[in-house]
Amino acid sequence: MQTALQTPASIRSHAPDVLLEFGEGQWFVAVRIGGPQPCFTQARQEPGFGSHEQAVTAALAHAQAHGLSVPSREEMIDDVLETLRWFEADKMGFAA
Repeated sequence: MQTALQTPASIRSHAPDVLLEFGEGQWFVAVRIGGPQPCFTQARQEPGFGSHEQAVTAALAHAQAHGLSVPSREEMIDDVLETLRWFEADKMGFAA
């Protein structure tokens, strides 16, 4: 499962270059490709990680090594936890 991110117009130009992507049961480092569009595409840059903590560390290292923008560790972990809550709620909806 891969989802394109919708970015509000007010922050499009400030969208980070490096994010995390969840798919195939793993967390991936993903680099934004294309311009600051309402819906942008990202490309996986690293092998997948079973742990979101490892993926966050890899994303920070990748961004630093390539001079790319990236959210803070805390912001990425907050996003991961929000995603996990969404997955859990979605799963509960299917179980009902």
